[in-house]
Amino acid sequence: MRSAPTLLAALLLGSLQAPPKFVSVSAGGEHSCGLTSSGAAYCWGANDNGQLGDGSTIGSAIPVPVSGGYGFVSIEAGGAHTCAMTRAGKAYCWGNNRLGQLGDFSNIDAKVPVAVAGGMTFTAVIAGNYYGCGLTGAGTAWCWGGNGDGNLGNGDKIPSNVPVAVSGGLSFTALSGGNAACGLIRGGAAYCWGFNGNGEVGDSTGISRTTPVAVIGGLAFTSLNAGKSGTCGLTAQRTAYCWGFRPTAVPGGLSFSVVGHGGFHSCGMTAAGAAYCWGSNVFGRLGNGKDSASSVPVAVSGGLTFSLVSVGDAHTCGVTRASAVYCWGHNTHGQVGDGTIADRNLPVAVAQPRAGVAAQAEGSEIAQLRAKAERGDADAQFTLGQDYESGGGVPRDFVQAVAWYRKAAEQGRAKAQSHLGLAYARGEGIAKDDAQAADWLRKAAEQGDATAQGEIGVFYHTGRGVAKDPVAAAAWYRKAAVQRSPDAQYNLGILYYSGEGVSMDLAEARKWVNLAIATDPSRTLYKETLRTIEARIKAGPSAAEVTAFREKAEKGDAAAAHALGMAYTNGQGVAKDDSLATRWFRQGANLGDARAINNLGVAYEIGRGVAKDAAEAARWYRKAADQGAAAGALNLARLYAVGAGVPKDDAQASAWYVKAAELGDPDAQYYAGVRYADGIGMATNLVEAYKWMSLAVARAPAPGEYPATLRKLAARLSPQQIAAGQSAAREWRIKAGEPPL
Repeated sequence: MRSAPTLLAALLLGSLQAPPKFVSVSAGGEHSCGLTSSGAAYCWGANDNGQLGDGSTIGSAIPVPVSGGYGFVSIEAGGAHTCAMTRAGKAYCWGNNRLGQLGDFSNIDAKVPVAVAGGMTFTAVIAGNYYGCGLTGAGTAWCWGGNGDGNLGNGDKIPSNVPVAVSGGLSFTALSGGNAACGLIRGGAAYCWGFNGNGEVGDSTGISRTTPVAVIGGLAFTSLNAGKSGTCGLTAQRTAYCWGFRPTAVPGGLSFSVVGHGGFHSCGMTAAGAAYCWGSNVFGRLGNGKDSASSVPVAVSGGLTFSLVSVGDAHTCGVTRASAVYCWGHNTHGQVGDGTIADRNLPVAVAQPRAGVAAQAEGSEIAQLRAKAERGDADAQFTLGQDYESGGGVPRDFVQAVAWYRKAAEQGRAKAQSHLGLAYARGEGIAKDDAQAADWLRKAAEQGDATAQGEIGVFYHTGRGVAKDPVAAAAWYRKAAVQRSPDAQYNLGILYYSGEGVSMDLAEARKWVNLAIATDPSRTLYKETLRTIEARIKAGPSAAEVTAFREKAEKGDAAAAHALGMAYTNGQGVAKDDSLATRWFRQGANLGDARAINNLGVAYEIGRGVAKDAAEAARWYRKAADQGAAAGALNLARLYAVGAGVPKDDAQASAWYVKAAELGDPDAQYYAGVRYADGIGMATNLVEAYKWMSLAVARAPAPGEYPATLRKLAARLSPQQIAAGQSAAREWRIKAGEPPL
């Protein structure tokens, strides 16, 4: 049951003071939020998931300040969560997180703002019903959260609690989200994706879409607003169009400067600031003092002049040109914000916050922040440093930024240490000093700061400020790569390509560069490097490289013996010779190389260079598996499944498929999922099945039928089971040192 505002909250109206001056407001599901000119955020209404952001789950019929002291430039109230963006373009969300709609690597509700994972800088952030999205300066859309109808736009229906890139390669100029998500591209063409049961996507089909599709009609829009039961857009001529199914001009001949869609009602605002609404009037959501629906826009009563309006599920809010907020409509949870829980069919002023609260959140935010910083508050010191670095609320001053970062850094604040290290590296606000940069970056990296981990990796890679150490570079790159740093993923791939700090492994190089591309598809360098790696894999080693392999192998180098065996197997850099291939695989196997052991098993299984012997193949596969070779465990599982070289045994087959899956083979992960789903050789476990299949879909280079099988499995599961499977998959990836996609 949703929490209703407490009686105390309503009774406290007697001790109010002058209201803050709002510059924006957002009406959501059953709560609303507003933003002042100083960036202070307030929310009111339902709070059962913490969507008011005040550190509690107690609903409030009057505005309460969002915790954290952040300076936001935009805020959006979603279904039961809220997202906002700081001056520096960082996204924060709070509230319901069951489907990952806070984007913070977890599925745990947050009662205060938490940072969206990935560290990306956005130009806009939105909150849909069960998801969030952000738009980068390059026009790339990233979404996170519920995906049951394709709301994330990435081609599947698997929820994600971290941002994933919207598919299609479109460059957007604006985003909006409700049941469906929509975006505009340059020129004004609209694309939508997600839930389409009411025609929200606008492609006339009613079929939910997992990737962006063009809204039919060829209209060019200047703005879009997606709601719970439809979408509206505004053309350059200020003509409003709304849909289900296909865009239709709003009747009445009015010209609007703002238009929005909610739950079965829409509202618009003219250039003169007059508000009009149309559609359902249940709960008084049209704001005209009546209860009858209207298919044409009717004037909102009260003669108020608005600067913007925002349409929620069943209520609407607007900011007047005097910076006051008025709301009307459904109010069971206090979302109208007038201190009551009575529905309102006329606009009512949102009540002032309780005495003392407004003064804390409003007024001179920077002065208050400075006072906290001077009292030694490390969070305030870091935030003040950010403000000076970005020019948010104060003149841009790198010297002041460094001074405040240093104070917070000396108190152990990892982000401040990272920023201070970068200031030393760039010579911004302080003399350039690579040794100092490395020292502060290392301190932040040791606390888990992904930016610092990637940067200190570069320092060790290049010998900047520290002794050159490719092994240490690889270790730091890996830590940052797991936290979805695309540069660290790319740099780790480069080390595998060159063999610096790690054994040269082109497959690993391809894997990490692919992950970098998936994390940030806009980087041309990543794609060019991947083409180079693919070409080298296809070409194989040169004759000179084969000679070098032989020299090393003859000196007892196990990895070189395996590489030489592969060269003879494929006829790359040397004439193809299965007998010599087997000889070198055997030498590598005797020296303990797990890959050579597995390939010797393959030779015995298919009779390549040796007499065919399934039992001998099984013996070598077992040796490889025991040494941690995923391919060996997978091959042994296959033999048990069909009874080749070993007795047919589904339990043994399943055990080895799971072993190979744990070791990271995506094909084994798929078959482990199939066996868990169907109870083959093991007890049925749908959560484990979802875990392994989702990993296979995400990790297999060519997943083929895997996504379709996963969708069929998902149809058998409850949302709770899917969430549990996702969580288990994420834990596996973290344990395996891979980004938890």
